[in-house]
Amino acid sequence: MKETTTINERDKVRNNHLFTPSALSYVLINKHRPSLFLAFISIAGGLLVIAGWFFDWPLIKSLSPRFVSMKFNTALCFLFSGLAVFIFSFSKEKYYKYARLLAGLTSIIGVLTLLEYSFQINFGIDQMFVREAEGAVDTFSPGRMAFNTAVGFLLVGISLIINDFRAWFATVASQLISLVVTFISMFSTLGYVLSIPELFRFPGFSGMALHTSVLFFTVSLGTLFLYPHKGVLSVIFMKNLGGYMSRRLLPLLMIIPFLYIWLQLEWITGGFFRSILALQLLSAGIIGVFIFMVWKIANRVGKLEEDYMKALENISEANERFTLAVKASDLGVWDWHIESDTIFWNKNMFAFYGIEEKGGEDIRKIWIDFFHPEDREEQQALAQDAVAYGRNYEAEYRIIRVDGSVRYLKNIGEVLRDQANEPYRITGITFDMTEQRQVQKELEENEKKYRYLFDENPVPIWIIDERDLTFLEVNSSAVKHYGYTEYEFHRMTYKDIRPKEDVDLLVRMLRTGDISKHQGVWRHLKRNGEIMHVDVKGHKINYSGKPARLVICNDVTLQKEAEIKARLLSKELEERVKERTQELFESNKELESFAYSVSHDLRAPLRHVIGFAQKLERHLQYTGSSSETDRLMTKIKDSATKLGQLIDELLTFSRLGRADVNKSQIRMEQIVHEVINDYTIQYAKEKVDWNIQELPEIEADAVLLKSVYQNLINNSLKFSNKKEKIRIDVGYEENDKAYIFFVKDNGAGFSMEYADKLFGVFQRLHKSEDFSGTGIGLAIVRRIIKKHGGETWAEGQEGNGATFYFSVPK
Repeated sequence: MKETTTINERDKVRNNHLFTPSALSYVLINKHRPSLFLAFISIAGGLLVIAGWFFDWPLIKSLSPRFVSMKFNTALCFLFSGLAVFIFSFSKEKYYKYARLLAGLTSIIGVLTLLEYSFQINFGIDQMFVREAEGAVDTFSPGRMAFNTAVGFLLVGISLIINDFRAWFATVASQLISLVVTFISMFSTLGYVLSIPELFRFPGFSGMALHTSVLFFTVSLGTLFLYPHKGVLSVIFMKNLGGYMSRRLLPLLMIIPFLYIWLQLEWITGGFFRSILALQLLSAGIIGVFIFMVWKIANRVGKLEEDYMKALENISEANERFTLAVKASDLGVWDWHIESDTIFWNKNMFAFYGIEEKGGEDIRKIWIDFFHPEDREEQQALAQDAVAYGRNYEAEYRIIRVDGSVRYLKNIGEVLRDQANEPYRITGITFDMTEQRQVQKELEENEKKYRYLFDENPVPIWIIDERDLTFLEVNSSAVKHYGYTEYEFHRMTYKDIRPKEDVDLLVRMLRTGDISKHQGVWRHLKRNGEIMHVDVKGHKINYSGKPARLVICNDVTLQKEAEIKARLLSKELEERVKERTQELFESNKELESFAYSVSHDLRAPLRHVIGFAQKLERHLQYTGSSSETDRLMTKIKDSATKLGQLIDELLTFSRLGRADVNKSQIRMEQIVHEVINDYTIQYAKEKVDWNIQELPEIEADAVLLKSVYQNLINNSLKFSNKKEKIRIDVGYEENDKAYIFFVKDNGAGFSMEYADKLFGVFQRLHKSEDFSGTGIGLAIVRRIIKKHGGETWAEGQEGNGATFYFSVPK
């Protein structure tokens, strides 16, 4: 509002300012309208005289029996030149070539006529269309236009051809040529008024007809006013003191000399100027008129200047507010002066176009060049309509910036009118619509997607009015599943698809105002009376200003039936599980009892075997024994010892299945060192190269994890014992889910083909003669890690060592 007020206040002052052209001046210069008007006069005059020749209307051809007639070629040239002025005034630039063609024909006819006069030849153009009788009034040759008429058409044609050239001197030259033609027509007309033939006829040639001189005046003025803001005429219409003075004084300077000459001739003819006193009186009167007009203009200037200065103070304050408002916003501000065809931009406008303001830019050219090619013609037409018809200007368009990006802009302009209600300026604002258009485009695309999802969804969907539960929209799937037509749905309510016994519950929900509790599985009624179970989901939406709910109804009838069957099966399964669990519990007790019995019953005979073997060995030492006897005695003791170890490890393995995991925060590095210390006595320090990384603290069972490392390290030492130097690496890795520990050796290794058998009970990949062991250690490792929720695996290569991994969840 502040911006608009500022502009309006400024232009009210402008409309009342002394430098403002008068209403008549604006009629003469506004958007080629005077040129159009004068072009119509020239076209109508030419057509009328042409008709006069065809239908032999003497009054039309010569206006008076005493006057020379307007020749047919003269009327034709006025028609051509009038049409050229009309095209330049009213049409688009692409039609200007036709105007230049008509202007060229006009000049050619003038040139050919001048050549006929100059070289006494006849090209046959004078009576090409109609014939004029011999002896016509003041006619050198029948049908031939006057010499000064031919000169006038030559000049008019040249003026029209060069008037629209881009160079400024072409406009100046065109206007000067038109002014020459204007003076020719004025002198010719004055000749008729003052009865001085020498002013409208060159001696020895045809004379210029009276209506020819009048039409020359119209067509030359029409050419002059095609571009009144440029060239010679621009000074007359300037909104300053020079323009004001020129608009007041030039008419006097043009009219008074002719008036002076006419009075002088009339008074001489009447005998009034027989004394010097009469001539002095006439001169004094003319001077007095000039003095009076100068005094009147100066007085008017003084009064309006006072009003102007007061108004400037108000404008200055308003401009300050306007400037602050513009700086505080991101709006672009522009001001288009129609008369001078110049445009002003503020800094935001340059920013919109992505260019830097340097001063002196041709903003109109920038405005046109930066248009998107698809929008350029339409936007130029809108701007021309605003100028031509004074309509307020509003347009959305695209521009292509210097960096190649496309931006959407919107212009809103207000047409400012002068005292004659003619538009002279358009001021307005511009704002960047790019983000808004992108959001709008996304919304439209989303709307299409959602509409497609709604219409094509295989699940029934509808929108209901929360106030009365009427159906507002239903998709095709709802029509297909429920059997109602879309028309029937729109005449029903949500209660109509519910069984009668469920309606009361729905009504109670509505009374509490909490329809959201309607979520879940409900029964719905099809058109054929069949009841189905549906899973109802819904949420609130705004539908054309109405409180509504989008409801999705998934048919779960089959699932519901399957759920009932599943519950029955589940109950049956639970009974079976209880029975099997009890049976398993009994079996475990029996197995535990059996294991205890085995361990107890087998251990006693083994002890007896070992004891008897030792006793027999001592006895033989006294009585004497052979080497074979010693070998067999040693084998008996070793086998019995190995069998004892096997029984111990089997018992350990079986207990692990029933043992609880007692987790606590443990230091893995400490456990590893404890295990290593147990082997330092068995293996010399020089024999084993231990490489122990820094290990983390984890939550696990310390006893069980120590057993894991005992088995893995013992396994690595055992299978690396044949190496001159044993190397054992203990370390870890980690990821988001678990710690991964490993024990690596440089021992016998294994083939990856048999890696899946390593952690099984009694699974061996090497002969027992080569490497000792029971084949249960790695199975114990897997069972312990499995109880911790981890995994075990191994990697190796025959002859190049092996790496055993286990993971513990974080």
